[in-house]
Order: sequence, then C-alpha cells, then structure tokens
Amino acid sequence: REGLGRITIQPVRISWALGEGRFVSSGLGLQLPINDFGPADSVQLSGDFWTIIPDVAFSWLTPTWETTLHASYFINTENQTTDYDSGDEFSINFTALRNLDNGWAVGPLAYYAAQVTDDENNSSDPPNPDNYFGMEFDKFETFGVGIGVRKQFGPALFNFNLTNALDVSSEIETTIAQFRVTIPLGGPPPPPPGVRP
Repeated sequence: REGLGRITIQPVRISWALGEGRFVSSGLGLQLPINDFGPADSVQLSGDFWTIIPDVAFSWLTPTWETTLHASYFINTENQTTDYDSGDEFSINFTALRNLDNGWAVGPLAYYAAQVTDDENNSSDPPNPDNYFGMEFDKFETFGVGIGVRKQFGPALFNFNLTNALDVSSEIETTIAQFRVTIPLGGPPPPPPGVRP
C-alpha cells in the first residue's frame, strides 16, 4: 500500500543548558490522523485516532560528537472508526552523530520500544487477526539499530534515519526510514553543529 503515514508536530519544546556542552530538553508532540483508515486493510498507514507525545532528552555536545538519549511516551486516543483504544507506548532512542564538514553529521542509532498498558476494545466487533498478518494483540516489545544522517541549511536541520529491528515480540519485523525537518521559530539561527560561540 502506498501513501503518507502519520505526521507528528511539536509546537512546544524547552531546553536547559547544564554547562560543558550538556543540555536537557522537553517537549509535547501530537500525531495527526491524516490518512484514510480501513479496518479491513492488512497494512495501515494511519489510524483514526490521535497520539499525545510528551518527551525528555539529554544531550552532550562537543565539537566532534553530538550524543543524545531521548525518551518518549505515546498516549493513544480511541480509534473513532473501530472504538479500539491501543495501549500507551514507551520508547528510548540513543543517537551519536559525528560532525563532518559543511554542516553534515553521521553516526549510529539504537532504540528500544514497548507497549506499557493494555489495549481496550470498546466495540462489540473484535479486530480480526487475519487482517494483521495473523498477529495476536499482545503488548509489543522491540529493539533495533540503524544509522542517522543530518545536514544543516541555515537555521534548518534535515535528518534522515534508517533503522532495523533486531528483536521483536508481538510486532512486525521491519526496516523503518524516517525523515525530519527542524526549523526554530524566532530568535537568531543556531550555530553550525560542532561550533560553539
């Protein structure tokens, strides 16, 4: 199936400088149900529900490396089409990007993700596992590794991440490609990665 998956926006993010290149930041994001949802489709690009995502991150920046540990909590609302409420999820990501010339950076990634609360089916019609590759609806747990590439153009940061699941429980084994654009609103443009004023 082809199409656009879920889009996440994060209108609020706050960062605190701890000194010596160390920072703590926190934000609140929202995933939007922007795509068509079909209960009978075997591959879902989206769901008819919203997801609220509070997160916190710790970063250690040097002229050569940028290392970040980032934890997020995903609170899913009830699917308006199926009355099915997926359980909350937790994920933690590790990134170590080495700064190169001309605003480029590249490095390894690792992640762990798990469902931490039970699903709730508020519909009289339970989901059919045949529509989901025969999967059982248990809590999932997965971890994997990958590679990240970043390029800075003025104040904008363009990130591309490619990750692959190494171990999966009650989840589909998959390779995921993610693309993210970060543009700060207001204030002067940040210095290039690895350069400190």
